[in-house]
Amino acid sequence: MPTLYVGGDDSNHAGELQVKEEITVAVFSLLHEDSVVRQFTERNGHSFFESWIQNQNRDYRVTSRKAEHYRHSGTDLPIIIPCLIQDFLAEYNSQSHGNPKIEQINIYLDGILNAELKRALKEDVFHISGIENIVVNNFIKRWAVEKNSGSRKHASRKIHRCPELVYMAHLHANYLFNLLKSNPNTLDLLEPERFVLGNGVFGQL
Repeated sequence: MPTLYVGGDDSNHAGELQVKEEITVAVFSLLHEDSVVRQFTERNGHSFFESWIQNQNRDYRVTSRKAEHYRHSGTDLPIIIPCLIQDFLAEYNSQSHGNPKIEQINIYLDGILNAELKRALKEDVFHISGIENIVVNNFIKRWAVEKNSGSRKHASRKIHRCPELVYMAHLHANYLFNLLKSNPNTLDLLEPERFVLGNGVFGQL
Protein backbone atom coordinates (compact mmCIF):
# COMPACT_ATOMS: atom_id res chain seq x y z
CA MET A 1 0.00 0.00 0.00
CA PRO A 2 1.40 3.43 -0.91
CA THR A 3 2.60 6.20 1.37
CA LEU A 4 1.59 9.78 0.57
CA TYR A 5 4.47 12.21 0.97
CA VAL A 6 3.59 15.87 1.60
CA GLY A 7 5.89 18.90 1.56
CA GLY A 8 4.70 22.33 2.69
CA ASP A 9 5.97 25.91 2.70
CA ASP A 10 4.60 29.45 2.55
CA SER A 11 5.76 32.70 0.99
CA ASN A 12 6.44 34.51 4.30
CA HIS A 13 5.90 37.95 2.76
CA ALA A 14 2.25 38.85 3.39
CA GLY A 15 1.64 42.59 3.31
CA GLU A 16 4.88 43.42 1.53
CA LEU A 17 4.77 45.63 -1.57
CA GLN A 18 1.58 45.06 -3.59
CA VAL A 19 0.95 41.54 -2.31
CA LYS A 20 -1.82 41.32 0.28
CA GLU A 21 -2.00 37.53 0.44
CA GLU A 22 0.10 34.95 2.26
CA ILE A 23 0.55 31.96 -0.06
CA THR A 24 0.75 28.39 1.19
CA VAL A 25 1.77 25.50 -1.06
CA ALA A 26 1.52 21.77 -0.39
CA VAL A 27 3.25 19.38 -2.77
CA PHE A 28 2.20 15.72 -2.92
CA SER A 29 4.05 12.65 -4.13
CA LEU A 30 3.72 8.88 -4.10
CA LEU A 31 7.45 8.50 -4.78
CA HIS A 32 9.72 7.70 -1.84
CA GLU A 33 12.65 9.37 -3.61
CA ASP A 34 10.93 12.73 -3.14
CA SER A 35 11.11 12.32 0.65
CA VAL A 36 14.89 11.82 0.74
CA VAL A 37 16.73 14.68 2.46
CA ARG A 38 19.07 16.52 0.10
CA GLN A 39 20.77 19.92 -0.05
CA PHE A 40 19.45 22.68 -2.30
CA THR A 41 20.38 26.31 -2.89
CA GLU A 42 18.53 29.29 -4.33
CA ARG A 43 20.14 28.79 -7.74
CA ASN A 44 17.27 26.74 -9.16
CA GLY A 45 14.55 28.67 -10.98
CA HIS A 46 10.85 27.91 -11.26
CA SER A 47 11.42 25.85 -14.42
CA PHE A 48 12.89 23.24 -12.07
CA PHE A 49 9.49 22.95 -10.36
CA GLU A 50 7.57 22.99 -13.66
CA SER A 51 9.57 20.07 -15.02
CA TRP A 52 9.45 18.13 -11.74
CA ILE A 53 5.68 18.38 -11.25
CA GLN A 54 4.91 16.81 -14.65
CA ASN A 55 5.32 13.31 -13.20
CA GLN A 56 1.87 11.72 -12.77
CA ASN A 57 2.80 10.63 -9.24
CA ARG A 58 3.15 14.26 -8.14
CA ASP A 59 0.63 17.03 -7.58
CA TYR A 60 0.17 20.20 -5.54
CA ARG A 61 -2.39 22.52 -3.98
CA VAL A 62 -2.25 26.20 -3.02
CA THR A 63 -4.26 28.51 -0.80
CA SER A 64 -3.92 32.01 0.59
CA ARG A 65 -4.95 34.27 3.42
CA LYS A 66 -5.28 38.03 3.35
CA ALA A 67 -2.44 39.84 5.09
CA GLU A 68 -4.73 41.44 7.65
CA HIS A 69 -5.78 37.96 8.82
CA TYR A 70 -2.29 36.50 8.76
CA ARG A 71 0.22 36.47 11.61
CA HIS A 72 3.34 34.65 10.56
CA SER A 73 4.51 32.22 13.21
CA GLY A 74 5.32 28.55 13.53
CA THR A 75 1.64 27.73 14.05
CA ASP A 76 0.28 28.93 10.72
CA LEU A 77 1.62 26.35 8.28
CA PRO A 78 0.62 23.21 10.26
CA ILE A 79 -2.88 24.60 10.75
CA ILE A 80 -3.41 25.40 7.06
CA ILE A 81 -1.83 22.26 5.55
CA PRO A 82 -4.65 19.82 6.55
CA CYS A 83 -7.20 21.50 4.26
CA LEU A 84 -4.81 21.10 1.31
CA ILE A 85 -4.26 17.44 2.16
CA GLN A 86 -8.02 16.96 2.44
CA ASP A 87 -8.59 18.42 -1.03
CA PHE A 88 -5.89 16.24 -2.58
CA LEU A 89 -7.24 13.07 -0.95
CA ALA A 90 -10.78 13.84 -2.09
CA GLU A 91 -9.63 13.90 -5.71
CA TYR A 92 -7.26 10.94 -5.28
CA ASN A 93 -9.97 8.75 -3.75
CA SER A 94 -12.54 9.71 -6.39
CA GLN A 95 -10.51 8.54 -9.39
CA SER A 96 -12.66 6.23 -11.49
CA HIS A 97 -9.80 3.84 -12.29
CA GLY A 98 -9.32 3.17 -8.58
CA ASN A 99 -6.11 4.40 -6.99
CA PRO A 100 -4.52 2.09 -4.40
CA LYS A 101 -5.51 2.95 -0.85
CA ILE A 102 -3.07 5.20 0.99
CA GLU A 103 -1.99 3.62 4.28
CA GLN A 104 0.43 6.27 5.58
CA ILE A 105 1.01 10.01 5.28
CA ASN A 106 4.44 11.57 5.82
CA ILE A 107 4.34 15.35 6.22
CA TYR A 108 7.43 17.53 5.93
CA LEU A 109 7.15 21.26 6.60
CA ASP A 110 9.49 24.23 6.44
CA GLY A 111 10.07 25.99 9.74
CA ILE A 112 10.05 25.27 13.46
CA LEU A 113 7.55 22.77 14.88
CA ASN A 114 7.49 21.81 18.52
CA ALA A 115 6.10 18.52 19.83
CA GLU A 116 2.68 20.01 20.54
CA LEU A 117 2.28 21.36 17.01
CA LYS A 118 3.31 18.01 15.55
CA ARG A 119 0.79 16.20 17.73
CA ALA A 120 -1.99 18.61 16.77
CA LEU A 121 -1.17 18.28 13.07
CA LYS A 122 -1.30 14.48 13.28
CA GLU A 123 -4.70 14.68 14.98
CA ASP A 124 -6.05 17.10 12.37
CA VAL A 125 -4.88 14.93 9.46
CA PHE A 126 -6.24 11.77 11.06
CA HIS A 127 -9.59 13.54 11.51
CA ILE A 128 -9.87 14.47 7.83
CA SER A 129 -8.33 11.29 6.38
CA GLY A 130 -9.03 8.41 8.78
CA ILE A 131 -5.40 7.34 8.28
CA GLU A 132 -3.66 6.42 11.54
CA ASN A 133 -0.05 6.13 10.36
CA ILE A 134 1.11 9.75 10.15
CA VAL A 135 4.68 11.05 10.34
CA VAL A 136 5.48 14.75 10.80
CA ASN A 137 8.90 16.37 10.52
CA ASN A 138 10.22 19.89 9.99
CA PHE A 139 13.22 21.44 8.28
CA ILE A 140 14.74 24.90 8.78
CA LYS A 141 16.49 26.99 6.13
CA ARG A 142 19.95 28.19 7.10
CA TRP A 143 22.46 30.64 5.68
CA ALA A 144 25.92 29.67 4.45
CA VAL A 145 28.83 31.85 3.38
CA GLU A 146 30.24 31.06 -0.03
CA LYS A 147 33.40 32.47 -1.58
CA ASN A 148 32.93 33.43 -5.21
CA SER A 149 35.34 31.74 -7.57
CA GLY A 150 38.27 34.01 -8.46
CA SER A 151 37.18 36.67 -6.01
CA ARG A 152 37.93 37.66 -2.44
CA LYS A 153 34.30 38.56 -1.92
CA HIS A 154 32.07 36.31 0.11
CA ALA A 155 28.33 36.04 -0.37
CA SER A 156 25.64 34.56 1.82
CA ARG A 157 23.18 32.10 0.34
CA LYS A 158 20.29 30.12 1.70
CA ILE A 159 20.79 26.40 2.12
CA HIS A 160 17.80 24.09 2.10
CA ARG A 161 18.57 20.70 3.59
CA CYS A 162 15.24 18.98 3.31
CA PRO A 163 13.18 16.51 1.26
CA GLU A 164 12.77 17.59 -2.35
CA LEU A 165 9.04 18.04 -1.66
CA VAL A 166 9.71 20.90 0.77
CA TYR A 167 12.08 22.62 -1.64
CA MET A 168 9.53 22.36 -4.46
CA ALA A 169 6.85 23.90 -2.23
CA HIS A 170 9.29 26.71 -1.46
CA LEU A 171 10.03 27.34 -5.15
CA HIS A 172 6.37 27.52 -6.12
CA ALA A 173 5.28 29.66 -3.16
CA ASN A 174 7.95 32.23 -3.96
CA TYR A 175 7.15 32.11 -7.68
CA LEU A 176 3.48 32.86 -6.98
CA PHE A 177 4.39 35.66 -4.59
CA ASN A 178 6.57 37.32 -7.23
CA LEU A 179 3.83 36.81 -9.83
CA LEU A 180 1.28 38.54 -7.63
CA LYS A 181 3.61 41.53 -7.22
CA SER A 182 3.16 42.36 -10.91
CA ASN A 183 -0.30 40.90 -11.48
CA PRO A 184 -3.49 42.35 -9.96
CA ASN A 185 -5.27 38.98 -10.06
CA THR A 186 -5.90 37.03 -6.89
CA LEU A 187 -4.35 33.62 -6.37
CA ASP A 188 -7.54 31.70 -7.18
CA LEU A 189 -7.44 33.19 -10.71
CA LEU A 190 -3.76 32.40 -11.19
CA GLU A 191 -4.15 28.79 -9.98
CA PRO A 192 -7.80 27.89 -10.76
CA GLU A 193 -7.24 24.12 -10.87
CA ARG A 194 -5.08 23.87 -7.74
CA PHE A 195 -6.50 26.61 -5.52
CA VAL A 196 -8.23 25.48 -2.32
CA LEU A 197 -10.65 27.84 -0.63
CA GLY A 198 -9.91 27.93 3.10
CA ASN A 199 -12.53 26.24 5.24
CA GLY A 200 -13.20 26.27 8.96
CA VAL A 201 -9.67 25.21 9.80
CA PHE A 202 -8.55 28.82 9.33
CA GLY A 203 -10.84 29.86 12.13
CA GLN A 204 -8.39 28.30 14.59
CA LEU A 205 -5.72 30.90 13.83
